[in-house]
Amino acid sequence: MIEGVHSFRKHEERLAREQRKLSRKKKGSNNRKKQKREIAKLHHTISNVRSDFLHK
Repeated sequence: MIEGVHSFRKHEERLAREQRKLSRKKKGSNNRKKQKREIAKLHHTISNVRSDFLHK
């Protein structure tokens, strides 16, 4: 298997899990804000993985 595909799938699964966690948080809470930051970081990581794969 191509490593880019494997790591991308791993990150996608983690993103889904983190988004489910977010959906259980109360709107406006500090924990929700922290979770949204975590998801934003994960989106950035996925973007970097895709970009890296393109340039290899």
